[in-house]
Amino acid sequence: MKANDYSETYVVSIKREIKRILANGDSKQWSCYTDVYIDYTKELQSPDTLRNKRTIIGAIEQFDVYGRYPDGRRQHELFERGSYPLLYTGIQKSHRS
Repeated sequence: MKANDYSETYVVSIKREIKRILANGDSKQWSCYTDVYIDYTKELQSPDTLRNKRTIIGAIEQFDVYGRYPDGRRQHELFERGSYPLLYTGIQKSHRS
């Protein structure tokens, strides 16, 4: 990624998240990248932080599943488009009830 002019911060974020996924995947019983993100929604409440996590996890998914490097044009496929995924999970749960 460095050879393709990705920023050092971005590369470090991707590496950190890959290590976390590999270290915790079995114990947390994640079966897909969406599960990884949903786990963050239980810990984090900042929409900006969650959006950043979605971007990083989505980039990892795109590379792992489709062999695509992030290019700034392609969006992740963790969720359908729209604002609903940006809602705090407590609001989503109360909305479903």
